[in-house]
Amino acid sequence: MDRKQLFFTLLGDELNKHGFSYKKSINGFFKKENGNEFLYIIEEAPFFLQIEPDFRILLKSVENFKRIAWGKLYDKFASVGSTKRSLLSKQRVEECHSNTDTKEAVLSAVKKEVEFYESFVNNDFIQYSDIGFLDGLLNSNPDRFNVTTYNPIHTAFLAIIVAKLNFNPNFDNLIPIYREVVNSFNKNYNEEFELLVKHAQSGSVLH
Repeated sequence: MDRKQLFFTLLGDELNKHGFSYKKSINGFFKKENGNEFLYIIEEAPFFLQIEPDFRILLKSVENFKRIAWGKLYDKFASVGSTKRSLLSKQRVEECHSNTDTKEAVLSAVKKEVEFYESFVNNDFIQYSDIGFLDGLLNSNPDRFNVTTYNPIHTAFLAIIVAKLNFNPNFDNLIPIYREVVNSFNKNYNEEFELLVKHAQSGSVLH
């Protein structure tokens, strides 16, 4: 068994306890629960010398909202997502990746990733799959922007969607705030944003 096979086998044995199964197409592990999809993807350096995990959630209600609003523009990426680097403080940046150049390093990497999953990611998967939690996190103080989906644009999309799905009474006031976020970072995504707003205001949103 080579180092990569050893890593995925041992990590898989541990993540199976949390309901995950190995999925080759994503180079990681996958779990589906209540219609939501949870992904634990392993980004790796050439020759499997170093790894760093990537965590994604596809929320059924959020993805359905985007799919209806965007039509052919829809791309299945992530409702919520983060890298290990963004979950840890700057003081712990050295923990973001694991070396895997020897068998001993692989064993250490597995242990470290299991501990990280159980300490951080498992709880985040639970919290960030709750629409009410996301609405509070993103929209209780929208001027202090919390990036929860890799970049500000995708997070602005998410904020608008969960505000609508959670019947946030401040929804109309949030629209210009997040429109400005999208305009500031990349105006090429204006169309997607306006389609989300249009769908939200159509009265046909499925909850």
